[in-house]
Amino acid sequence: MKHVTENQVYQIPRGQSLGVRLDRRIGDPTRVSAQLVTVSRSDAQLVVCSEIEEQETVRIRMRHDPVIKIDLPGTVTCVLRTASDEWLAHCAFEDEISEEVLLELVKAGCLEACEAQDRLLPASAELQWESDSMKAPVILQNFSASGFCVSSPRSASDGDRLRLVLENVIGQRLLIKAAAHWHQKAVGEGFVLGCTFASIREYYRLRSFLSQSPPEVDEPCEAVPCLSYASQVGTVAVLCCNYLHLL
Repeated sequence: MKHVTENQVYQIPRGQSLGVRLDRRIGDPTRVSAQLVTVSRSDAQLVVCSEIEEQETVRIRMRHDPVIKIDLPGTVTCVLRTASDEWLAHCAFEDEISEEVLLELVKAGCLEACEAQDRLLPASAELQWESDSMKAPVILQNFSASGFCVSSPRSASDGDRLRLVLENVIGQRLLIKAAAHWHQKAVGEGFVLGCTFASIREYYRLRSFLSQSPPEVDEPCEAVPCLSYASQVGTVAVLCCNYLHLL
């Protein structure tokens, strides 16, 4: 029998969905719909259809058919608002989801294990600044539903609108819309930039492009200088909660 590892993170497979509701307890109890992005035994990332605040106490309800039901209290530990006015919330469960329930959801096709980023397809990368049309070759370090980190020879100010252009080993290209969220001086030369996706759709497009599944390809764009894809094995960056939270 395959067991769920302690830190295993799961995502919704392409073309699948899992019914999720979020009960809020601040003021008059309200129930809002949500979209599950990732889940582990201890926490989940959700796209919520309305504004939500950090430290809110909530109850996460998930349903699949009449058999699998998850009903857990939790706390919103961080919230990120995208340029498309989506609210990406990270929720920590008070009690862990049991291994048996996660295995049932995997078996039912509702969840799949997030692939280790060192096993993704290599791709060259270029970052474009919308304000002055400047471009710079960058190295994609890691990404999650909240955003991505790149090593860049040029810095960026918080809120700068950016475009990440990727080209994979078979010549397919993808353009991802994003915004700078934080930056820091790298060891040696250059900078490390933390960027947020313009919408959760951009995360799914990037995930698809770098996975073994057929990518969603943009219209042709200028060639990107060839750089190796750099990843951090065993870590997933979530660009919220003190800027960089490693799951």
